[in-house]
Amino acid sequence: MILVYPIWWYQTPMAWYSLLEQTDFSGKTIVPIVGHGGSRFSGTDRELKN
Repeated sequence: MILVYPIWWYQTPMAWYSLLEQTDFSGKTIVPIVGHGGSRFSGTDRELKN
């Protein structure tokens, strides 16, 4: 599963958290792709892992 999201002011958008709460990612491999040129993942990769 490819998960594409933007970084807004060094954080993930609130809609991203809603998606994570409502979706069962059990047994899936997630490939995160972030749309921001300066801050890279900005810690959101750790949030996704949790």
